[in-house]
Amino acid sequence: MSSAMDYGELLIREYVTLHERKYGTDSLYGESLKKMGRINLEDVTKEAVEEIVEPFLYEWGRMGRVLGRPEFWDWHSTLTVQIRSNHHVLTDFRGRQLVEVSLDECESDIKNCYDSFRQAVGQVASAKVLHLICPDFFPLWDNAIAKAVRTELVEKTNVGVIKDFSAGDYYRFMRGIQTLLKTYGELLLRLANQHGKGQLRIIDEFLWWATHRPLSLVIQDPDS
Repeated sequence: MSSAMDYGELLIREYVTLHERKYGTDSLYGESLKKMGRINLEDVTKEAVEEIVEPFLYEWGRMGRVLGRPEFWDWHSTLTVQIRSNHHVLTDFRGRQLVEVSLDECESDIKNCYDSFRQAVGQVASAKVLHLICPDFFPLWDNAIAKAVRTELVEKTNVGVIKDFSAGDYYRFMRGIQTLLKTYGELLLRLANQHGKGQLRIIDEFLWWATHRPLSLVIQDPDS
């Protein structure tokens, strides 16, 4: 194992441990996944979206400010329609693991799902809802993670400032997460089993700390 991989494993363990110590179990997250898993996507109702997706986005995902914007005033209805219209693809993705999939074969379906949900709830909440429906296939991101990915894209492609994330950006993000799963699969599986969570949620906890870590983690108060 290379030193780079050693360092990567160290960071994953450290950040996931920090997250678990501070936040512990995700009761709302877990219950939301269970409830959504029982829903027939073809027959999903606006009431089910209000009961399951709304608290997941507002309370767990902290998306209330975004979804309160005028352009999302009827997001419950719009999202209901988009879930139904994509139910065949989403039902297939529900039974698949990201690490095992040939993403090239799924690219158009992934982009179409993301674009559909993006119209309903925006570029960050769309990934959260996709994950809620297919928790082993679609990875999570938030504003800080998306911003970090945007920075990497700017540095690597030299295309200037990227104002919005496209379906192509999310697809590239999925490819990166798949590589992470393949590289650190054994560690991620151990951590997932240890904490009773899926591997994509463990990765999200790692990325959350990697992009939100407080200065106190690297700079200690000399008077403490």
